[in-house]
Amino acid sequence: KIFNYYTTVDVTLVKINTFMEYIKIVVESGDDKEKISHFGVYGIILNPKDNTVLLIKKARGPYTGMLDLPGGSPEFNETLEETLCREVSEETGLQVQQCKQLQSILNIGKYKELLLRHIGIIYFVNATGRLKKTTDFQDSNDCKWVNIQEISKLNCTPFAKKIEAILGLQ
Repeated sequence: KIFNYYTTVDVTLVKINTFMEYIKIVVESGDDKEKISHFGVYGIILNPKDNTVLLIKKARGPYTGMLDLPGGSPEFNETLEETLCREVSEETGLQVQQCKQLQSILNIGKYKELLLRHIGIIYFVNATGRLKKTTDFQDSNDCKWVNIQEISKLNCTPFAKKIEAILGLQ
């Protein structure tokens, strides 16, 4: 238990694989479903020449196989911006030059027998460098430029599907 007087909340470390651990917060709510809360930071990287955005293909977790914004969870000693820079580099090979926080997003959905609450802080990112051609299969399998108007037709995560709205294009 977190605190002696809070008996309805348990915090447990859940091993997803050998590379990452998530904190699983289970809240008793009477609906017999466990709830997982996940937090991350994500970047919108645009190529204005051809109206595309850089997306990654998820390699694991609830969004396996889906296109997503590059990003992820902070390590213990990182600021949100440091996390964004590390994740963008790991997943795309690009180096963040500037970033500006745009908004937070909340998505609640089902994952297996659980309810997943996913909170994301979205940044607009200017990045330079060359896209990676190889993958480590730890979090992403690939990264590619996708036309913004095509996102609604593709197999994208809930955060990626909100890019047009975030950018004010809807």
